[in-house]
Amino acid sequence: MDRPFYNPGSGILYTRLARAYDVLFKRYTLSRQRRVLATLPIRPGARVLEIGVGTGLALPCYPRDCSVVGIDIAPEMLAVAESRVRRLRLANVSLRLLDAADLVRHFTPASFDCVVAAYVLSVVPDPLAVLRAVREVTAPGGTLVIMNHFASENAWISRIERVISPLTCRIGWRADMKLDGLFDRAGFDIGGVRKLRPHDLVSVVYARPRPGGGNGHGGNGHGGNGHAGNGRDENGKP
Repeated sequence: MDRPFYNPGSGILYTRLARAYDVLFKRYTLSRQRRVLATLPIRPGARVLEIGVGTGLALPCYPRDCSVVGIDIAPEMLAVAESRVRRLRLANVSLRLLDAADLVRHFTPASFDCVVAAYVLSVVPDPLAVLRAVREVTAPGGTLVIMNHFASENAWISRIERVISPLTCRIGWRADMKLDGLFDRAGFDIGGVRKLRPHDLVSVVYARPRPGGGNGHGGNGHGGNGHAGNGRDENGKP
């Protein structure tokens, strides 16, 4: 259902968060991102795109022998990220002010071997448009990793999420976004879905672009707890 949606990237709230983001969210977000990135088979020379790079908290977690492009819609966030890149001498990282839905206008098809988006899908106005754009710039056999809250499969919790979502949308967060069918419609096959902690609000989705794109068979597209072929178990161990 369409609802009035406040895009945080273009608003005062997200802009002001740039000054305090690390203090407010580092403890909650960074440990999760570090664990997820550690499970990815990022090869030397791989091309990585991080969507919603924010202040660049996770940038030091990438291998130094890969190439990382971080994008964000808020210049204030990128300013903090640029300072971090200079301070830590992350020569393999470049940053760009860019809307994720416009990826195809700025990158050639199949530009990236791995795309990472943490806490992004539920705060963009059109998650499907973003995923379709990601599909275009992800190389065949590449990996998409999404960390995000998705609507609960528990009927009672799902009902609460539907009730509060009109309110959360006004501050830039969609509480009732469903996982089922979303990636399928964008042309991705899900290789695994897992939670880093029991009862965690955040799910980690591993997916690969479907050869030829297009819709699949209309299913939910996520079976098992694999990692899109990265050869590790659900705890990230080989």
